[in-house]
Amino acid sequence: MSHTAAMAARRAAAPPIQALAAAGCTIAMGSDNMAEDMVEVMRTGLFMERVARQDAQSPQPEDVLEWAARNGARALGHGNVTGSLEVGKKADFFVVDVRRPNLVPAVRIVSAFVHNGQASDVRSAMVEQQRALASRGRIVMVGRDIGTVVLPDAERKIFLTASAAERARRREEELAARGEHRPRPELLAEILRRDELDSHRAVAPLRAADDATIVETDGMSVREALGRVLSLVQRPVAT
Repeated sequence: MSHTAAMAARRAAAPPIQALAAAGCTIAMGSDNMAEDMVEVMRTGLFMERVARQDAQSPQPEDVLEWAARNGARALGHGNVTGSLEVGKKADFFVVDVRRPNLVPAVRIVSAFVHNGQASDVRSAMVEQQRALASRGRIVMVGRDIGTVVLPDAERKIFLTASAAERARRREEELAARGEHRPRPELLAEILRRDELDSHRAVAPLRAADDATIVETDGMSVREALGRVLSLVQRPVAT
């Protein structure tokens, strides 16, 4: 079961996590387009569950980190491949500077990170790793801040976008293809909210780089959008 704690708190919902775990459910943690910050998700999940249990000690920060990492892999059926640092498994890792003011004093590192961590604590480490990958040679990177923050000197920058209404239509069709049905106005509201949050976040806000080519994809098929991008990539580089 994926516990989207930050979203649940916004909706005033409190799933019976302790009972579900006792019944044998794997409790994982997840995010959605209302709360994509997994540090916020873990912190909210910790506080919600302590209130629900009326227990100031349970769960522990290490428990919710396990829900987010090891149990996340198990819930997706990938527990034998990833989710923990073990020989033979694939794993991502991040580096956190525990000297950052929000993490001091870090008597227990996991506790400090779950209680007081910020997405930027991880983001700064990720940017350096992404730049190291790019320094090895030609590479394609996708992300909302690649051209402005991660690789500001990239040879080619393409800002692929579509109107909020178009993205809501595509999302509705994507969900319908999976047998899920949600009203388009609700999807549109969520997309607008995410755009607003991303555009005004303190770390790497969403915006097109000044030297990026903006490609509006409203009305385009996937094949047409790909063709447009390829045509830009294949142009000679201006000198």
